[in-house]
Amino acid sequence: MKNYMQGRLDRLRGGVYGLLVGDALGVPYEFHDASKIPAEDEIEMDPPQVFRRAHAGVPVGTWSDDGAQALCLFDSLNRNRSLDLVDFAEQLLAWYEDGHMTPDRKVFDVGIQTRRALDALKRGVDASQAGPSGERDNGNGALMRCLPVLLVASSTEDVIDLAMKQGIVTHGLCASTRPLSLTSK
Repeated sequence: MKNYMQGRLDRLRGGVYGLLVGDALGVPYEFHDASKIPAEDEIEMDPPQVFRRAHAGVPVGTWSDDGAQALCLFDSLNRNRSLDLVDFAEQLLAWYEDGHMTPDRKVFDVGIQTRRALDALKRGVDASQAGPSGERDNGNGALMRCLPVLLVASSTEDVIDLAMKQGIVTHGLCASTRPLSLTSK
């Protein structure tokens, strides 16, 4: 049992570290056309000098909103494996307003849909209703942060339900999505 638990802990750490390192590696290359990205052997945390780095003022090795929000989700899931939407929403607001879960307490990128949801939360909209859900509200921020769901879920169905539940806070359910029981607690 001890070896199993240590192996699980190692996988958890590896998943989180991999997410944060991969996210930080991608930060300088965001928003560039694929044809403009340097060759694979030139990809580094600090891109080649001839490459116009995205987020130029951000320190090399800093993860983005995706990594910070994943850490918020992981922290919330550690407190409640079924995910308390109010707690998760509070974590996201702490990130948005105070740089919670960022390396330097600074937020440098927020997706349009996520910003709209967080602004709704600040106005007092319930966490289960804050995420925009119109036909054109189709950002990918909820997907980018969902690794912690895989780290705590107990079954495939649990993965699906938790992934959808965590996503609703910033990326609401459209009419064609199957119904979930999404209470705030």
